[in-house]
Amino acid sequence: MTRLPMTRSLLLALAVTLGACGPPDSSASPSDAPSGVIEGAAAPVVTANAVAWVEGDGDARRLVVLPDGAEVSVEVARGQISAHGQAGPRLAPGPDGTLYVAFVEERAVEGRRFPASDLKLARSVDGGRTWAAPVAVHPDPGFPTGHTFHDLAVGPDGAVYVSWLDGTAKDRYRIEHAAEADEARGAHGHHGAPDEPGTDLAVARSTDGGRTFSAPVVVAKGTCECCRTALAVADDGVLYAAWRHVFPGTERDLALARSTDGGATWSEPTRVHEDGWAIEACPHAGGALAVAADGAVTVAWPTGADGRSGTWRATSTDGGATFGAPEPLLTNAPLGQVAAARDGRGRLWLAWEDPRSTDVFVHRPGAPDTVRVAGAAPALTGTADGWRLAWATEGGARVASGS
Repeated sequence: MTRLPMTRSLLLALAVTLGACGPPDSSASPSDAPSGVIEGAAAPVVTANAVAWVEGDGDARRLVVLPDGAEVSVEVARGQISAHGQAGPRLAPGPDGTLYVAFVEERAVEGRRFPASDLKLARSVDGGRTWAAPVAVHPDPGFPTGHTFHDLAVGPDGAVYVSWLDGTAKDRYRIEHAAEADEARGAHGHHGAPDEPGTDLAVARSTDGGRTFSAPVVVAKGTCECCRTALAVADDGVLYAAWRHVFPGTERDLALARSTDGGATWSEPTRVHEDGWAIEACPHAGGALAVAADGAVTVAWPTGADGRSGTWRATSTDGGATFGAPEPLLTNAPLGQVAAARDGRGRLWLAWEDPRSTDVFVHRPGAPDTVRVAGAAPALTGTADGWRLAWATEGGARVASGS
């Protein structure tokens, strides 16, 4: 456990109401930022009642959780815990108060360009003060492949869902066709031969409070290899997944699918918008997803497409079958991270970063103003009547809330 300095207030609530700053594209001055820093914290995430982060280096990294009101953080796991901007911990509460955290453990494997990784989930039934031993979300833990770029969501019935990008098919092919695979990588780079399996989007479900998980279901094949996935569950139990897909011409645009049977089967993917971002690279820029009380599905995403670079959002009012015209959150800007959440009143909140100014913004669509703080890498959650934000800043991380 880590004892936090008593001289710092680490979970300061910003007494902010919308109106502190100008509209999303304005250059208004930042709101007053909290002075307390969670020193050494990386990849922070929040719920309404807790904050989690990764601290330390190498094999000595620790995933810790600090429940509200506690002075000491609690260790959940130790090892090569990922603090990657697209693969850090994900934290979510269940309807019965159970707290869940999904995280990635990495390990070096000889001959692999990137670490192999296992995706695990831990649960706490006392608000984060004690934690059960983590369990593997996917089959065959230890197989040298990637299970990462994940998200976590809990349905109104308590079902726990985890999504991730899965390299199992690709790496089994490479093991079984080692000579051909080595030759193909020499000719085609780390993407391999044209007929080699690509990366899959997988989703698994737990109906016993995160103790065990069903066999993963492949939602889509041929996804972008390195962009975070996103999950959300509507009030009626419909499950949505969003991810960056590789469309013909290597165009890497956001896609969305829905499941009405708890993740057992999925609709064909809908392309959220045809940005036409053709890129033979790993942009590390996933999207965000939230469902409002009226069932409207909003996807927010960054793109580097010519003439459209920046961060955008689009909304579907027909269950993800079609999307309206995208609206800009940030234009003519390099890739930045984005987050979405719904509050207890069913309202949508969005957070995004502007890498040019190293600022983070929080905004409710339809509201006139935007909150702005200095930092990067926003993680957002809804509260009873507003939002709570964790973000990276110099020397660690900060947490604030508003309405």
